[in-house]
Amino acid sequence: MLKEIGRYYELPLASYAIQQIVYNGLIKLIFTDTDEHVSLDLHGEFEVITSGHIMKFSPRQREALMLFYDWFHADIKIEEAKADKQGQLLLMLSNRQELIVRDGPFENWHFTILNKRYPKQNLFVHGGVGTTNY
Repeated sequence: MLKEIGRYYELPLASYAIQQIVYNGLIKLIFTDTDEHVSLDLHGEFEVITSGHIMKFSPRQREALMLFYDWFHADIKIEEAKADKQGQLLLMLSNRQELIVRDGPFENWHFTILNKRYPKQNLFVHGGVGTTNY
């Protein structure tokens, strides 16, 4: 289910848009909640790159939450999602922005697919501490 391309894993998020945002001190982005629940948890700092300009966010900041609400309301879609094998996450978005979660001393992000009909197809991907695990 997770496709390996060179030093990257391709996460199956292409064409998804944020359907729900859950905030409990950290941010969880939910992309679908049908038979297949697809979500991304952000636990570490991340960067958003717009036309070469880098903005840094913490998932605990109000500004980070507002950013995702803006993307939600604008129906911004993910064009490409990949994780390198050293724990970094990269999302390319339809508005030409990039979201990068760099590797760090903790697991900084978690990508999850929970398949309610076929639990054997569940997928858990974690990035940080120098590696991407699934």
